[in-house]
Amino acid sequence: MAACSSSWNGNERWHDTYNCPVCDQEFDDAAILEIHVNGHFSANNTPVVDNDFALAQELGKSEHEDQEQKQFEALQAMYGMKGNSSYKKQYEKTLENSFTRGELSITEYHLRKQSMKTRDLAGTDDGHSCTKGVMERLATYYGTKPPNIASVYLASHVDHYSASYGDRGWGCGYRNFQMLLSSLAANPTYSKVLFNGKPMIPSIPKIQQLIEAAWAKGFDQQGREQLGNKVTNTTKWIGATEIAATLYSLKVRCQLLDFHKPSGPQGTHPRLFEWIKAYFEKREPYKLPIYLQHHGHSRTVVGIEEMREGGFRLLIFDPSTPRKQMQQYHGVVNGGNLRTIRRTLYGLKAKQYQLVAVTGVLTDQQYEEYKVLRSQRID
Repeated sequence: MAACSSSWNGNERWHDTYNCPVCDQEFDDAAILEIHVNGHFSANNTPVVDNDFALAQELGKSEHEDQEQKQFEALQAMYGMKGNSSYKKQYEKTLENSFTRGELSITEYHLRKQSMKTRDLAGTDDGHSCTKGVMERLATYYGTKPPNIASVYLASHVDHYSASYGDRGWGCGYRNFQMLLSSLAANPTYSKVLFNGKPMIPSIPKIQQLIEAAWAKGFDQQGREQLGNKVTNTTKWIGATEIAATLYSLKVRCQLLDFHKPSGPQGTHPRLFEWIKAYFEKREPYKLPIYLQHHGHSRTVVGIEEMREGGFRLLIFDPSTPRKQMQQYHGVVNGGNLRTIRRTLYGLKAKQYQLVAVTGVLTDQQYEEYKVLRSQRID
């Protein structure tokens, strides 16, 4: 333990001084002394600092590292890296809360719980958050030639998947992957590669298993380490790289693109809109949606409008949109309810965006090459 004494400071005031128990060096600050003493005994034999300025720097560094650690722990909590929650645990807790609040009858409660056990945990999504038929209704609407729209490009088929009992707050990446898979399942070529011709959309627990299976095959080892080698039975967020790695492992080729900074005024991304337009206007018989990621959330781009007066609007399926709200498109489609899925240039102003766009089927040679993920950076 350090020795403490008192001394006269020249301004006729007494103050405490502290002496190092190892080398007897004197200090005016107990916190600085603590750093100094730790230097004698650290595992790496940290050099003893012998002047107040250097000690102050070291103290500041220590405080900065503490702050960084707190920020890191906050990010871990935000992205589901801490705690012992899982899809199953959250599902059961949220379902019980909904029943307690009177939002579910006793029959509905038991049906939902049984469905989760027999389908979700067995590997197949039970479909209770899925809205089908929206793309067909949109195609009918745009076929009427709305006066303010010069042209529109739509994905051929996409089912919408909303967040539900087990994944609210963290499952957007999984739900968007289900949207992409629903489109791939409707195409004979991809359906044969992915589902052996018998498409069944995987549940979130199954997708977590598929991600770990991709890692086990050697895909995206860097991403594997960042997620602590595990996503099953957790509430960890996933993003574009996990989607790409899983698709590659299933022999589906895709592009991973980084729009790493705004390319227009006021933080906008015109290059992003231009790329998406070019993607959708290609003359291909079957158009797939695009996985769109930004910090803290992801969505699915299902089309793009070109306006007569200039400019574009993306058409976006968002997992945070409830199923009940998406079902409005089964009725009359109009400019009012289209506001739910339309996004202008000024409606997408995150600092960075990352896209996943499916481009074909991998050959055996490409299968090995794609184990290390590579993204294309768009300036």
